[in-house]
Amino acid sequence: MIGVAEELARDRESGAREIALRLLEAARGTQLWEAAAAARLVASAHREMSLLDNISWILGEAARRGGPRGILARLRAEIAGEARAIAERAAEILAGRGVRRVMTLSWSSTVYAALTEMGGVLERVYVMESLPGGEGRVTARRLAGEGLDVALIPDSSAGHYAGRVDALLVGGDAVLRDGSLVNKAGTSLAARAVKAAGGRVYALVGLLKVDVRGVHGGVREFEERREGYTWSYVVFDVTPGTLVDLYVTPRGGYGPGEVVEAAARYIREMLG
Repeated sequence: MIGVAEELARDRESGAREIALRLLEAARGTQLWEAAAAARLVASAHREMSLLDNISWILGEAARRGGPRGILARLRAEIAGEARAIAERAAEILAGRGVRRVMTLSWSSTVYAALTEMGGVLERVYVMESLPGGEGRVTARRLAGEGLDVALIPDSSAGHYAGRVDALLVGGDAVLRDGSLVNKAGTSLAARAVKAAGGRVYALVGLLKVDVRGVHGGVREFEERREGYTWSYVVFDVTPGTLVDLYVTPRGGYGPGEVVEAAARYIREMLG
């Protein structure tokens, strides 16, 4: 179990949902305290991802309380099924609000599911390249393979194309207690551009991605020395809650001022 956790701690390519599912799959048949320890190790290596921190805390609480029974299986089932549930809700909400042209960035399995669900009504999807990792290229290629009209754009051109879309549609790695969103770097600038152009911002997140306890470690900054200068960058950034119109979750849509309490209720129910 710890060996798998160490491997997941080093993973810098997968999203929080994918890491969580691999962790919970590896925890099948283990004691709760062992699963909680492994989850803490993984969460500490991915401090921007509140999903992993919440899993660690829930498993720790379950181990301390001696239950509820089946908590590992429930977590696996809930996280495995949430992408489709969120996608269906998002497709219904966005289509009902007349969204036909969308901007997105990076790779999110949930956003991908929502856009393919909406395929028939979308006129075009603009996908930001999402450097330094370039995950947007994967999104563009896969959406085009589903028959959608896709335009891959440089991150620096988001402001230029913002006026051509009805909405920015993104996933999220964490929702903070003040309603702000932590997601791939570039989200904040894209949100500001789309809002300034009259569009809306929708974030598709599971409720376990909400930092209910207010323990999020913040966004890390990285620096590398290159040919006499310092290259400084972040992998994630923070978008103020005032720029987010709606958080779409498996249980419905919530405003930035409502989503934390919704997530707290969900976790209380899970722990019984």
